[in-house]
Amino acid sequence: MLLFPALQKLGAAPHDSHWYVLSLNLKAKRFEVLDSLHEEDSPSLIEHATRYMNAIKKAWLIAYKDSHKQIQDYELVYIDVLKQENGIDCGFFTLMFLELWNGKNNPAFTHDQVPALKKILTLRWLNHTHNKCKQWSHHLFGNNS
Repeated sequence: MLLFPALQKLGAAPHDSHWYVLSLNLKAKRFEVLDSLHEEDSPSLIEHATRYMNAIKKAWLIAYKDSHKQIQDYELVYIDVLKQENGIDCGFFTLMFLELWNGKNNPAFTHDQVPALKKILTLRWLNHTHNKCKQWSHHLFGNNS
């Protein structure tokens, strides 16, 4: 399974955009959309996801033309996932879908868990071995930490 974060422009302003996930599920032989904002019948989502899917299909033909696994006939399927309760959490939901989507089971988290999960993700990033700023607590909290 290949997971692609997708950024959809919704308007002219720089912040008028929305993140969602496009999954290439090779086992299920389909593309899947996981979107925390739009419903299945959203014309803008369908149009954007279809363009993204077609670009992936085109790249696949070039990169894997001799492969026995071809994706040209795969269709786009909407996965009904938890919806965000505001207009700004799409990035967080996208990260959760990228981490939790296994191609079968709906990513399991609730609205009540979102604040704690945001803290957990932040701490994971701050303490990650690739974070070159080892003194992050000093930068966040000053000299008293």
